[in-house]
Amino acid sequence: MKNYFILLISLLSFSISADFCEKNANELGKLPIQQNGRTKPLLVHSKEMIRFLTGKTSVKFQGNKLDAVTAFCRLSLGTPTGDPLISDLTARVDHVKAQELLGVDGKTIKFIDLQDDIQTLRMNVFRIKEENPYKKSLKTLLNQAALFKDIVAGTNWLTYSAGSWVPIRSVASAGINPDLNVLQKNAEELKKAEKTTFELEHLFAKSHLPSWSLVTTLIALAFLTLFKKFGLALAFSGLTVLMQSLILIFRIYISGRAPITNMYETVMFSGYGALILALILGHVKKDKTYVYMGLCYNMMTLMMMNFATSMLSSSISPLVPVL
Repeated sequence: MKNYFILLISLLSFSISADFCEKNANELGKLPIQQNGRTKPLLVHSKEMIRFLTGKTSVKFQGNKLDAVTAFCRLSLGTPTGDPLISDLTARVDHVKAQELLGVDGKTIKFIDLQDDIQTLRMNVFRIKEENPYKKSLKTLLNQAALFKDIVAGTNWLTYSAGSWVPIRSVASAGINPDLNVLQKNAEELKKAEKTTFELEHLFAKSHLPSWSLVTTLIALAFLTLFKKFGLALAFSGLTVLMQSLILIFRIYISGRAPITNMYETVMFSGYGALILALILGHVKKDKTYVYMGLCYNMMTLMMMNFATSMLSSSISPLVPVL
């Protein structure tokens, strides 16, 4: 009877938390959270965390596609025995030696099972002296396991409450879900207490400017290639420059620094600068070849920004001490 009661409570908790997360994902995504001393919207944070765990910004689960906020919310508020997302979410194990070490039959392992192998992973990372793909794979799995544990404990979601940042579970009502109205009220208190940019960053994240910049670049290239008249190609090139200027302005304002401190920002800045230089040279030389070359290079950098997410991280992070 006792076990049945525990199971019933777990299932009820899962139902309530899952329903809460799915219904309020849009509003939850606007709320501020804090990580490493930086305040940002939950939408941005959840995408970064889910991408690190799964390699994507959404989760396919039981025939449904969960957006990052919903998945992160369910992981943070659910229970391992109640929410199947927590018990069934898997990590990729691509390296053959890592698969043998963990006894994996295939290329995935459940995060719940991976928790039992944290000490094994740590010992093997310590034993391998040289940096190689195997050690890198073990380090990634170790970091993913630690992050998953942090999220499920609710300590990865720090929310503003009564003048300080506290884990989300400490403001949950009846130990299950937080009150959305209270969270929104706390966000308003934060805006009054200190200068914040989380609302602007949420708008920036929802605008998908890098994707639209790639679209206008491709259109400009098409017009430049297919038509003799230069006007339409120039107009879309100018629109691309405008949108990329907005990306730079947003990132500078949000981060409070020049956007040249990581590979993502370097790639972005180089494509942007190359296009502007190409437009200037094309105007001076009266030769659209320069514009064509600038658009092609900019297209490649934008494709890296949009699709090479495993190589380039769009996260806006505080400056490291050396910088």
